[in-house]
Amino acid sequence: MTDQAVEFARNRYGKYHRETAYSLWGLSEAYQGLGEMEKASTVFEEVTEIYFKLYGPSHPEYLRVIYTLGYYHLRNNDLKEGAKAYLSAYEGHKELYGDIHPQTIRIRRSYAFALYRQGRKTEAINILRKAAEDRLTYLHRYFDNMNEESR
Repeated sequence: MTDQAVEFARNRYGKYHRETAYSLWGLSEAYQGLGEMEKASTVFEEVTEIYFKLYGPSHPEYLRVIYTLGYYHLRNNDLKEGAKAYLSAYEGHKELYGDIHPQTIRIRRSYAFALYRQGRKTEAINILRKAAEDRLTYLHRYFDNMNEESR
């Protein structure tokens, strides 16, 4: 059924359309649910290509897709590609939002865990420490702003 949705979207909207990407994303999730992570990753690569063509490499939607691709690769035990995707998503978020944005910190933690799974434990721990420090900086600023607004 999901294959039919993908073909319908391709025929109606074309290959590089958001609706086609949504249909492919659904197909990828269906494969993931069946435990077919290799197929899920392959289909999701096409989602990534569409988002890149629609939005470019610095758009938040594309970065979200790259982050999700990292997850798919890690689930498929492709640790190197998973870490590479997480690093790309992290660098994009850092450029858009800065180092202490909560989303940037979350993605950096995911990148660190991918490195840890590769056996790069020292590097991963250093990245996690920096992420924790940045999270504290963010929280201090957040609560300072709340205190100023309540005055």
